[in-house]
Amino acid sequence: MFWNKQNWFERKYEQNFKWVYGYVFIRIGNHAQTEDLVSEIWENAYKGLDSLKSHNNSVFCVWLFRIVRNVLAKYFSNNKKTETIDLAKVELIADDDFEEGFDNSKLFFDVRGLMNSLPEAQKETLYLRYISEFSNKEIAANLNVSEKTVSSNLARALAFLRDHLTKSNPNHLSYE
Repeated sequence: MFWNKQNWFERKYEQNFKWVYGYVFIRIGNHAQTEDLVSEIWENAYKGLDSLKSHNNSVFCVWLFRIVRNVLAKYFSNNKKTETIDLAKVELIADDDFEEGFDNSKLFFDVRGLMNSLPEAQKETLYLRYISEFSNKEIAANLNVSEKTVSSNLARALAFLRDHLTKSNPNHLSYE
């Protein structure tokens, strides 16, 4: 069977762009830098396509995730300084209600800050589950751990976030 590399890659790009972009953005927090890194990721993927052992979707996703991790590792090692975020310049989430928009923006940065304080395994598991929308099975394959480890990391990370967010602002997390 004839394999059209470019058409196949375009389909994979369309199928996987959203989770790649979301994963990188939540790690970086800056749209311009995210766009640059995502472009680099897809460029590296296309260049390395001949090294891919199978055209199976799950094999491709694991392979692509390794490229994502490598590009992010290179980015973080080259950019060790931390960036401060001016909340006054943050685009608010709510359309009509300024206070609600500010609360939502503040909550986003609270969650992002707490996620950055998690152990790397828990942080990575959360990103893949809730940002990239991977199943526990896909996360296990990408991180080379068991599904039980994925479940445990998710439970611990969510408990940590819930406890700290509830303590810092109980109004954000009401279960009514």
